[in-house]
Amino acid sequence: NAVLLLRRDFALDRVQFLSLRASLHRDLGRFREAARDLQTAFRLGRRHAAPHARGRILLQLAEVAGFARPALGVRILDAARPLLDFHREPRLEIVLVHRRI
Repeated sequence: NAVLLLRRDFALDRVQFLSLRASLHRDLGRFREAARDLQTAFRLGRRHAAPHARGRILLQLAEVAGFARPALGVRILDAARPLLDFHREPRLEIVLVHRRI
């Protein structure tokens, strides 16, 4: 159905926009806003995004959350690991290890 495809494409565009905006918030030190955008992106992505994309969102969220609550950041990294496709993006395994340090 064309309407469903448009709805899915809109949701995926929204996920990507929220991820980009969260990066900007993070760079500006606005961690609460970044976390809010990433949580929204992850919720939207549950229904529409591939597991790998959801894992990448969790990587971002782990970094943002880890500034204030390191233990939470590690738990989020643990949740991201099974979603990530390391064959597709091998460098993410290094990113995952680095962010745990």
